[in-house]
Amino acid sequence: MPDYETVEHDVLVIGSGGAGLRAAIEASAAGVSVGMVCKCLLGKAHTVMAEGGVAAALANVDERDNWKVHFADTMRGGQYVNNWRMAELHAREAPDRVRELEAWGAVFDRTADGRILQRNFGGHKYARLAHVGDRTGLEMIRTLQDHGIHRGIDVHMEFCVLTLLKDGERVVGAFGYDRERGQFKIFHAKAVVLATGGIGKAYKITSNSWTAPATVTRWPTMRAQRSLTWNTSSSTHGHGLAAECLWDARHRRRPRGRRHPDQCGWKQIHVRIHSRQLQSPDR
Repeated sequence: MPDYETVEHDVLVIGSGGAGLRAAIEASAAGVSVGMVCKCLLGKAHTVMAEGGVAAALANVDERDNWKVHFADTMRGGQYVNNWRMAELHAREAPDRVRELEAWGAVFDRTADGRILQRNFGGHKYARLAHVGDRTGLEMIRTLQDHGIHRGIDVHMEFCVLTLLKDGERVVGAFGYDRERGQFKIFHAKAVVLATGGIGKAYKITSNSWTAPATVTRWPTMRAQRSLTWNTSSSTHGHGLAAECLWDARHRRRPRGRRHPDQCGWKQIHVRIHSRQLQSPDR
């Protein structure tokens, strides 16, 4: 039996983008031991590439905006296949998450009277995107990283998770390898959070970096035999404000002649995203 190094945590977060960092911060605030695994260096996740902004009904530019309008825009942008409850939570809580980032040190662009500036973006009825020039994602990562490193989170950088570990029907950890040293490591945890980013690499053409390969759609999760229904509620740019994995809802139009993903024989994982370029694992 190989002698692998073993690490113990109460909560293991797989992924160090906006969602992963926020999840790790929240778990750490509960006073538990938190470990975060990322295959890149901390601060280099694909979230840094997000330019547009964060969708939140702050109503700083147009007072007619509110979470209900944001919710309606989100459902419409997702062609009504969204998980409506997740879309509602996103619309309701996004303003508080933006103010939270501001309190933690994020420097957003400002209106003339000093409030967070918001701008128009596709799919939104009113100007709704809080932004930092064209580098909103970078500011988010900087803010969350600075806030998170002071909470005692153990960060395991340049690690690739190969599979999730199970005890019966319960996920109890992960198995991966150190990309720099080529050594394997076992992570034991009472709870595992998957914050592995968007699924850009599931598309034939994508601008996503190699740090967002969508491997979670193919085998780590499927080997663990956990059924996931991913949320498609973010009407352009949710950017991982919380750990619900909120993704871009642009281009979600059902292609002619293509079956719904739920009808494609995906027994372990259901990805409710429609695109002409989406390639399912059984094709």
